[in-house]
Amino acid sequence: MNEPILTRIDFRLVHGQVATYWVKQYNIDRILIVDDTTKKDEFLKDVLKMTVPQGCTIEFFGVDEAADLYMNDQLGIKAENDHTLLLFKTIKDAYDAYGKGMKVSYLQIGNSKSGPGKTAIANMYFISQEEAKQLDELSEAGVEIAFHCLGNLPKEDWKDIRKKYFIK
Repeated sequence: MNEPILTRIDFRLVHGQVATYWVKQYNIDRILIVDDTTKKDEFLKDVLKMTVPQGCTIEFFGVDEAADLYMNDQLGIKAENDHTLLLFKTIKDAYDAYGKGMKVSYLQIGNSKSGPGKTAIANMYFISQEEAKQLDELSEAGVEIAFHCLGNLPKEDWKDIRKKYFIK
């Protein structure tokens, strides 16, 4: 299976930072949103379609559907010079997709939603203990995980964040 040029988790999906920085940084021409809720929400899909820069296409998949297509090499990710952004809304979705065979070697964490039981990391990332365990499992499986919200800020490795914010 071929990998996309970038796999990112960002609870806001396509927004200003993704549309103006990450799409340009990686010369993205195709965005694949993997989120069960978004896949079923026609209004949200219409809104997201309006946020995509000119020359870039967007497609929507549920987690199981994306994993099945990926496993059968039917997700349309080319071997070389691919400029696809694989975008998950949650850590759980990326974790579940990986468990179903959607193997990636690099995972970029963007903004995540705050909530009860979540640890605030630099006021941009909010991670629960369950999500930390999922990231640990992905990391132990060989996935490089980096927190990189804004392009003008340095990325932070999950292992460093883990040591600073979570007890293992």
